[in-house]
Amino acid sequence: MTLATSRAKVGVGNSGGLEEAARADPIGHSVQAIMAGVCIGLLPVTVAGATIALIVLLIYAILRLHCTGAISWALLRRPVMVASFGLAVWWAVTTLWSPTPWYGLEHLRALRWLILPVLVWPVIDHRDYFIICALCGIAVLNVSQLVEAAAQYAETGRFADRAGGLMTHEPYAGLWSLVGMFGWLGLVMAGRRWWRLAAGIGFCLATVGLLIAGGRAAWVATVIAGGVMLPILWLRCPVYRRWILIGTALVPLLILAAWPVFGAPAEKIFAHTRYGVRKFIETGNPAGHQMIRLLWNKRALVYWTSAPVQGVGLGGFSALILQDDVLRDTSRDATRSDKSNDPNWRGYVAEHPHNTYVVALSETGLIGFGLLAIILIATWRQCWKAISSDGFGLLQFGWFLAWLVAAAFDCFMYAGQTISLLAMIISLSLTVPVADRLWVDRRLILNSGPPLPE
Repeated sequence: MTLATSRAKVGVGNSGGLEEAARADPIGHSVQAIMAGVCIGLLPVTVAGATIALIVLLIYAILRLHCTGAISWALLRRPVMVASFGLAVWWAVTTLWSPTPWYGLEHLRALRWLILPVLVWPVIDHRDYFIICALCGIAVLNVSQLVEAAAQYAETGRFADRAGGLMTHEPYAGLWSLVGMFGWLGLVMAGRRWWRLAAGIGFCLATVGLLIAGGRAAWVATVIAGGVMLPILWLRCPVYRRWILIGTALVPLLILAAWPVFGAPAEKIFAHTRYGVRKFIETGNPAGHQMIRLLWNKRALVYWTSAPVQGVGLGGFSALILQDDVLRDTSRDATRSDKSNDPNWRGYVAEHPHNTYVVALSETGLIGFGLLAIILIATWRQCWKAISSDGFGLLQFGWFLAWLVAAAFDCFMYAGQTISLLAMIISLSLTVPVADRLWVDRRLILNSGPPLPE
């Protein structure tokens, strides 16, 4: 086995079907792979552009069903895909009793990305190419973050706020930057000389992007996912321990170097969080807009008890919160310090709880939560199996673990930037037994590397 993608470990089901489809239509196979790479590369840059690419890819994939229909059908029978389409259907059904069905339908749009694994699967033998496309997109995102930060610095003489660059919601930029850190680290270890240098630059950009995005969820996910992934990588890949040490040491050094310029927003976030935790311990009520999220989650669970099986309906929380006197009054008082100069301040009003799992339970009930759990458990199994296939399989496991952790701090199922990341991880983690071989006629830029211990 190698750190680079193993020819023996990509795909699901009958790899012979993939080989036959590729040989029957080699030009179409290459075109679909290029389209899939463009779509994946656009995900961290522009969801609108990636959606257009997804539609084009879908149309082209339908035209190639005469070659790929059998293998696509084999994938659709997998638990992760059955649960994905079941979740989409159930979400649509819950809008029937949602107090704000139009808002629920707006959330439903995000699930379009769950079709991505079906479109990528017929060309999964180009997985190296897809990973590199994603990393290049993340590099573009990180450069846009630095441009935004430089504009702030030029205007005010300091970096006064978070920078999301091309991604409007800064914490999501932090999550994608975390994916970039792990991915570039893999290329540093597996790439050839000049690609290793490029990967090192990308790793530095992603680390700074993670810092200036100002997302606590991504920071916590970095610590937890890195703390789990790096020891596994250390044990399974002793030949790369030097690069593991260099990468692990480089992260705090980069953060310390960038802190005098970019650390002010992070210090503000830490100060607000400490204040909110202290007030919550002393009085039992949250203080500040960060800690009020605890109350949102608590009230969402209260709403869930009124309809535990089917939930309150997709988008229902946004309507129920306006009728909740307890939440409204507490939110106003708890966040008064954030708007001390505004006499008309009425508190923060949330569109949804900032917790993916609480949202799934409260709005879609035990049925929706169960379907989401099946998707996540099946993806966990895929990523865990991918660890045995190659080094990038381990990195994908790290990506998924980071997504799971960060999802506890925000609602990832309603945002295209985050659910598309989950869809990408599902797509790239599809695996087959070692005995099956895929037709792979090129290695792109990755070395095969030295063999790893079993």
